[in-house]
Amino acid sequence: MAYIAACTGIWIGGWRLAHKGVEKKIKDQAEELEKARRITEQLRAIDRIKSELLKKQDLVENKLVKNKQKLEEMVKERTLALKAAKEKAEAASQAKGEFLANMSHEIRTPLNLIIGFSDIIYKEVQDEAIKEYVATIRSAGNSLLAMLNDILDLSKAESGSFPLKYAPFDLEGLLKELNQIYANTARIKGLEFSLEMEKELPSIIVLDRVRLRQILMNITGNAIKFTSSGFVKLTAGYRQFENEKRFSELFFIIEDSGIGIAPDQKKMIFERFSQQKGQDFDTYGGTGIGLSISQKIVAAMGGTIEVNSTPGNGSRFLVTIPNVKSEAGKTKPLPCDAVMAQAEGKEEILNLFPPPKCDTPMAIEKLKELLTLLREEMLGRWEYLNDVLIMGNAQSFAEEIVELGQTYGYAPLRIWGEAVSKQAKTFDMVSLPDTLKCFPNLIDQLSRLVQT
Repeated sequence: MAYIAACTGIWIGGWRLAHKGVEKKIKDQAEELEKARRITEQLRAIDRIKSELLKKQDLVENKLVKNKQKLEEMVKERTLALKAAKEKAEAASQAKGEFLANMSHEIRTPLNLIIGFSDIIYKEVQDEAIKEYVATIRSAGNSLLAMLNDILDLSKAESGSFPLKYAPFDLEGLLKELNQIYANTARIKGLEFSLEMEKELPSIIVLDRVRLRQILMNITGNAIKFTSSGFVKLTAGYRQFENEKRFSELFFIIEDSGIGIAPDQKKMIFERFSQQKGQDFDTYGGTGIGLSISQKIVAAMGGTIEVNSTPGNGSRFLVTIPNVKSEAGKTKPLPCDAVMAQAEGKEEILNLFPPPKCDTPMAIEKLKELLTLLREEMLGRWEYLNDVLIMGNAQSFAEEIVELGQTYGYAPLRIWGEAVSKQAKTFDMVSLPDTLKCFPNLIDQLSRLVQT
C-alpha cells in the first residue's frame, strides 16, 4: 500500500509539473498569437495608409499634370499674346515712322520754299521794314525746320532705328566751324566764347560727323542760350589707352557761367519734352528734346554725358565717346569751297579732281564695287531727285554721296556731294540744278577709270 501511495504521489507530482509546462506553453502560444494578431493589424493599418497615400499621390499627380497642362496652355496663350502685342507695337512703330517720314516730306517742302524765297526776297528788297518782316519769316521757318528734325531724330532713337554712319572726317575743321558759328552768336549776346583743342586731339577721326555736330551744337547752343553774361567754353581732347576693350576716348567739355542746374533737375533735363523746373519759356523757349536726343546719340556711340552744375554758377557738360579711331597722318579732305572757287562752270568740277590712279587689283575691285552701288542704288534716287527737287532730300542724298566718296577714297564723288549739300543748305537754286546734272557724268568717269 505504501508503495502504491508513493507511486501515486510521484505520478501526481509529475502530472502537476507536466501540467504547469503545458499551461506555460499554452500561455506562450497565446501571447505569440496575440502578438501576431497585433502585427497583422498593424500591417493591415499600414496597407490601408499606403493605399490611401497612393490614392492621394495619384490625385496629386493628376492635379500636377492638369496644372502643368493648364500652365503650358497659359504660357502658350501668353506667348502668342506677347508676340501679337510685339508685332502690333512694331507695326505701330513702323507706321509712326512712315507717318513721320511722310509728314516730314510734306512739311519740309513748303518750309524749304518759305525759307528759300525768304532769302531771295531779303536780298532783293531795299525797304528795311520789309526786310525785317522777311527776316522774321525766315527765322520762324528755320525754327520750325529744326524742331521737325529734332522730333524725327527722337522718333528714330525711341524706335531703335538710329543708324550711325562712321567715316573719316576732319574733326579740326568741324570744331573751327562751330567756333565760327558760336563766336558770333556769343558776341551778339555780349559773351566770351572760346575753343580749346588739346595737342593730343587728332585732326582726322572715324565717327558720324553729322551726329557729332548735332550733339555739340545742342549742348553748346544751350550753354549760350542759358548764359546772360560771362563765358562759354568748348574744349576737345583725346586720350589713348593700352587696353583692347577701351583703346581710346574722345571727349568734349562745354562750360558756361549761366543760370546753372539744380541737383534734382540734372536727370530730368535729359527726358524728352522736359525742361528745368522754373525755366521761363518766354525767355528761353525750346522744345525740351535737344538734350534727350543728344544723350541717345552718345549712348548709341557707346559714350556718356555727365553734368556738374550749381544753380547760379554755371554748368559743365562732359561728353565722352570711347574707342574712336584716329586717322593721324592722313591728308585732310579738300573742302568743296576750294574746288568750286576754281570752277567757272559747274561741270568743271570733274576736271579739277582727276580720278586717282589705280595701280593695284584691290583698288580697282573697290572702285568696281562703288560703281555697282552708284548704278544700282543711287542713280534711281538721283533721277527722282532731279525731277522733283526737294531741298531736304537733296541734302540727305548729298551726305550719303560724301560718305561713299570718303569710304571708297574717290575724291570727285566726295567733292560733288559736298557742293550739292552746301547749295541745298543755302537754297542756291541758281547753281544746284546744274550741279545735280553732273552726277551721271561722275558715274561715266568712274566707269572709264575702272575699264582702263
